[in-house]
Amino acid sequence: MLLCASGELVRGVAHAAARSRKRFGGALQPGARVRARWSVRREGAEAVLEEAQLVASPPPGDPLERLYLAAHLLELAGAFAREGAEDPRLYRLLGACLDALAAGARPDPLARYAEAWTLRLAGLLGDLEACDECGAPLAGRRAQLAPESGAVCAAHGVPGARTLGPGATAWLAATVRVGPAAIPDLPAPVGRELAGALPALVVAFTGRPLVAWPALTTLRAERPRPARRTPAAPAGKDSA
Repeated sequence: MLLCASGELVRGVAHAAARSRKRFGGALQPGARVRARWSVRREGAEAVLEEAQLVASPPPGDPLERLYLAAHLLELAGAFAREGAEDPRLYRLLGACLDALAAGARPDPLARYAEAWTLRLAGLLGDLEACDECGAPLAGRRAQLAPESGAVCAAHGVPGARTLGPGATAWLAATVRVGPAAIPDLPAPVGRELAGALPALVVAFTGRPLVAWPALTTLRAERPRPARRTPAAPAGKDSA
């Protein structure tokens, strides 16, 4: 699967890719940016990838969280990109997020940023300044998110909508005008709230489950915690 610079999704096959270093080299790694050439032999058939030259390598997969997040970013783009439909903004968003990840961006804020902006590009998440139904201001107030209604105040919530507290709405509003290299700090409670709401909104709209981020969440939960150190007893003093 290729996401073109135009934002169009291309599904295809690369015959003998593992054996043809001359045509493909290491260009077919997930998250790599390539200059590709393909052909479609008949209408409705999958594209056949004939050549791919590596332009930029994917972010390194160490630590492991970075590998899972790169997969999550690709899943988000793949969930909203469409064959035959162009939206270069989606390609630019994915590229900027992969660059930020390679530069050492923290996984959780970057994941929430990518989710929020992917939803914005799909028209599912506004600027959170006002209710999409009645225009009431949302700044400093709770908001509800749902695929059918966007961001609304509590009075216009619908069953199944995700509720966000003032901290979460403020963080989302702060990401509207910044790139992934300048993501604001994400307090842990706000991060947990958004991690429950934004991926759920993606899944509710696309009908496609996300795999990479839930897998990372499970990995973190199963990771052994460091043992607590018992404070050493104070040394006794010799009596005179």
